[in-house]
Amino acid sequence: MQLAEIQQEFRERQSSFEAAYPELLATSSLSRTPPGFRDAILYAMKAGGKRVRPVLLLETATLCGIEPSKAMLMALGLELLHTYSLVHDDLPTMDNDDLRRGKPTTHKVYGEDIGILAGDALQTLAFEMFARAGVHSHTLLAFAESAGPCGMAGGQYLDIKGGATLRDIQERKTGRLIESSLALAYIEIDSPKKDKVASWGKLLGILFQIKDDILDASGTAEELGKTPGKDVRDQKVTWVTQWGMERTRRKAESIVRRLSNAAVSIFSGSAFLQSLPSFIYYRRQ
Repeated sequence: MQLAEIQQEFRERQSSFEAAYPELLATSSLSRTPPGFRDAILYAMKAGGKRVRPVLLLETATLCGIEPSKAMLMALGLELLHTYSLVHDDLPTMDNDDLRRGKPTTHKVYGEDIGILAGDALQTLAFEMFARAGVHSHTLLAFAESAGPCGMAGGQYLDIKGGATLRDIQERKTGRLIESSLALAYIEIDSPKKDKVASWGKLLGILFQIKDDILDASGTAEELGKTPGKDVRDQKVTWVTQWGMERTRRKAESIVRRLSNAAVSIFSGSAFLQSLPSFIYYRRQ
């Protein structure tokens, strides 16, 4: 699949998710939430985003034969969890960012206290969606572990406290939800391929973060929808600061080749997933 084709395919899948998720949220516990609080919760979701995680889950769910309505609830749960992580990541006590997805961050609009609560609500809504989907307990456990102390939250801790390798931080902080977006459908049906898919997803997560670091060092606020160059100003270690731009690009291109070669057998029924590594690397935001 050519790059232009996968970009179009991705936009179509992205649009399908955008069209479907508001109705699912409207029938959730969010409908019984105080109106002002509901606005703050929905603000971050309505800001848009790449929707990479739900798109990947929906594609793998199709390959695994999972019912579309169930898959959509799982995909929404993943995106709600990801959005919660961004809302909290932007808080003054964390990365202290004013811009996300091209708009003022949640706490800049609603205040830090409501920003914290909105993130809390997004996280619990994520698990509500998985409960509504009726997933098996082992799938729910895998989802919880990807978000919790041994996953994304643990990665955030290591990022704040330091003392860990960059790869360990990013495999947890960014990589675990990318990995889950690919593996959860295979875990749900207890596929013998689930471990291979998880390993592939883990490496894709690294590629995703490497590309993020390249964009942070070279992109503009208009392109990225967030503040560029902030990691360098905050003296954070990134793949670019650790390796330099040229070596980082070479490493990323090597990972693209590895992932693309492996995807031919792992995802033999999906040209979309086989082409995904190139799409991730050549994206502009």
